[in-house]
Amino acid sequence: MLAELRGATPVRLVYIAPTRALVEEVSEVFRSKLDDSVGVHTLPWDPEILGFERQVFVLTQERLHLLHQRLPQFKASVIFVDEAQKIADGTRGILLTQVLDEALRRDPTIRLVFASPLSANPGVLLDPTSSQERKAALVGETVTVNQNLVFVNQVPRKPRHYALSLVYEGEEREVGEIELPLAPDGVGQKVPLIAAAIGGVSTGNLVFANGPAEAEKFARTIFNALGEGPAMKSDAIQELVDFSKGVVHERFQLAEFAKRGVAFHYGDMPLVLKAKVVELFKRGEIRFLVCTSTLLEGVNLPCRNLFLRAPRKGPRKHMPMPDFWNLAGRAGRWGTEFQGNVFCVDTSDAKAWPEKPGRRERSSIVPAAAATLSNVANVIEYIDRGAREADRATSPELESAFNWLVGRFLSDGNLIGMHGVALNAEDTDRIAEALGRVAPSLRIRSALVKKHAGISPTSMQRLLDAVLANGHPEELALVPPTSDDAFDEYKIALDYVAEYLGGPFEPERRRLSLSRLIVHWMRGVPLSVIIDNRARWQRDQGKEVSYPSLIRQVMADVEEIARFEAPRYLSCYADVVAQAAGELGRQINVDAVDIEMMLEFGVPRLTDMSFISIGLSRATTRAIAELLLDPALSPADCTAWIENVDVEQLELPAFAAREIMAHRQLLSERRGRAR
Repeated sequence: MLAELRGATPVRLVYIAPTRALVEEVSEVFRSKLDDSVGVHTLPWDPEILGFERQVFVLTQERLHLLHQRLPQFKASVIFVDEAQKIADGTRGILLTQVLDEALRRDPTIRLVFASPLSANPGVLLDPTSSQERKAALVGETVTVNQNLVFVNQVPRKPRHYALSLVYEGEEREVGEIELPLAPDGVGQKVPLIAAAIGGVSTGNLVFANGPAEAEKFARTIFNALGEGPAMKSDAIQELVDFSKGVVHERFQLAEFAKRGVAFHYGDMPLVLKAKVVELFKRGEIRFLVCTSTLLEGVNLPCRNLFLRAPRKGPRKHMPMPDFWNLAGRAGRWGTEFQGNVFCVDTSDAKAWPEKPGRRERSSIVPAAAATLSNVANVIEYIDRGAREADRATSPELESAFNWLVGRFLSDGNLIGMHGVALNAEDTDRIAEALGRVAPSLRIRSALVKKHAGISPTSMQRLLDAVLANGHPEELALVPPTSDDAFDEYKIALDYVAEYLGGPFEPERRRLSLSRLIVHWMRGVPLSVIIDNRARWQRDQGKEVSYPSLIRQVMADVEEIARFEAPRYLSCYADVVAQAAGELGRQINVDAVDIEMMLEFGVPRLTDMSFISIGLSRATTRAIAELLLDPALSPADCTAWIENVDVEQLELPAFAAREIMAHRQLLSERRGRAR
């Protein structure tokens, strides 16, 4: 990809990554290797998207889908899919197949490249309908680092003593014993105490935890086990302390733990904060890092030692061995650590380890789209009984697949040539006949069906009927978040969404809370203020406030609701309301609201989005917002402002001033490479 981008020929490449964290990491790699003549884009809202002859888009499948909808003529010459085994992951896997299908519809000559670790059947990622001359599956067997798999189990009758056994060629060989300073008080203390005892003063210790709450508890145990020695005297650590307080909250535990070189990392934390934690871990400033299964998403985080016990994927499911080995791959990575140790605690406990790690084996990929559509009878039954939104009786995968099928059927009149789905002609015709029975009842525009992937078109139609029955769609249109009546208007919108489209917005009292969260988030209200508002509300309700759990819950609501679910459903709601207004000849007299952009970034203006697109955090962006009255600055305008502003003349929080100066330095280095 780099070779093509450095050439003279115009080129447009797409790199699909499964998470926003990996998007940021990969895009920074591209920026560090390329000069300013090449566009590196991570956002479908970037106003400079069409301003480069050579460009690379680093996107999640959700962002690529949105880009396809915003730019109907967008075509890529190459799409590289990283962590391609994620094509098996439920609704997101179906969406990945769907965006690849759309890319091929726009240009059948596009080159698709998939990368997946330890896959037994990489050929399943290739389109079964394309000719053998145009596809190939390659399997690499090169071992680049030495990984030691070590089982750690308590010595009988000695709760402070643990035996270490090296697994070699499938056999366990005892190699030593460690003594803990105190006996673990329950299984929750085993992993962190063992990690502290083995890791000691060394760097590169990664500890796996099952969820954010456990991650913070593990970090506190390690923090306490390291003792009350002098705090680490490091400017970088102090910057992390200040930044975590400024971006999250002054009571966020990370600020306390970092002073002893201990940190945690999980999916709901702000992206820029996670990036700073990872950077300091790689540099050795953070010695112990407690992480959740977000590490399975491909973030490049090598370590010397990895510690884990009873790993799970999700709240209750034991981690499958393929995911275990993907996680274990962090222990020693080529070019960084040439040897790594994986310490598995309590392997003698069958409840903790239903399947004990042994030889590394490849695993099979089962794409979610193919798996869902292979049960043709189930698909047809779902269609014939109304194809409603997902609930306890209906899998979300069925709803997502139905949306894709209807979009294809309404635009093409058939289901021929769907990428990644190997249905025979008879089954394809049976599904098409079922769609033919429901299509006449759908007046929702086909463009809206395709735009709002994952949402049942029959649910959209029910919403359209309800808005038309109301008779005043102009009164249901979304208002700008800065409007005084925004809280009430968004509560009404969520009521309609919950009744007709579905989503995680029940019960009604939760919608009242979420409407306030959504509006505050779009207004750019600092996370710390949102947290304090929630704490005040809990006290008013006579409830006790625990800041660690409260902060985790607010961050989870921001990431899972405000930034993911709410944009999906509210943008669909807004489009359906607009269609109803058009059918009734009503004029919507409120300013247009780009609900997806505002919720993705938690800012109300294009200027704010531009600052975030060039690398500033939301917290710093909002700290300088009142200094910039122009609501529509481009990324180039924002870059120029950063390069020329006198930071010392601004009354900014320390973390914001440091971030602006650090970004100025990065811009200077990149311009130096261009010369």
